Amino acid sequence: MPFSSKTEAEIASASLAPDHTMHGTTVEQELSVLGSILLVHCRAENPSLLRASIVNFLNQLSVVMENLELLRSPTAR
Repeated sequence: MPFSSKTEAEIASASLAPDHTMHGTTVEQELSVLGSILLVHCRAENPSLLRASIVNFLNQLSVVMENLELLRSPTAR
């Protein structure tokens, strides 16, 4: 996921701390930052749990991106 800056990508990474377990089954999520890009790698034992985890992650990512946009906005200051 591209961000405007490395700092924003790092903020997003820190904000999106992975949930390692869901319904007793492991869902692994690794986040890393490469320049201004947030890299996400997900693995799960169950495809349904993987899908649910990805949907949840994308919802959280949307909130983080909205908040970063508000912080960048001149009217937010």
